[in-house]
Amino acid sequence: MYINDIEINFIKENCPSVDIQLINIFLLMYADDMVLIAESPQNLQKMLDTLYDYCNEWKLEVNVQKTKIVEFRNGGKLRNTENWSYNGYYIDIVSEFNYLGVLMSSNGKFFKTQKHVADQGRKALFQF
Repeated sequence: MYINDIEINFIKENCPSVDIQLINIFLLMYADDMVLIAESPQNLQKMLDTLYDYCNEWKLEVNVQKTKIVEFRNGGKLRNTENWSYNGYYIDIVSEFNYLGVLMSSNGKFFKTQKHVADQGRKALFQF
């Protein structure tokens, strides 16, 4: 998909970014998969609303049934007030989600991903 300057400005104006080390990021995309990254519940909802406006403008659809939210936190429960919606449909909050083979867990650790990748490497190594 080609993104023009108008679309880039629209995204920059409506999607607050997150600084991760030296990288400024708010969005990961691959083919028809997308990850929105926000530092606050309010920013995430704003980004979801922006995504809706963008998709509505370009006649695109988001499969809300496949859409999930992982809130990265250091233990503790989610507050009852923490919920997000896309076009009026609530989005499920999960403790982990697989994005392009990388298991993202709410604890921010990648142990399960490391184990899975190591197991795949072992299988490939001893396959012959």
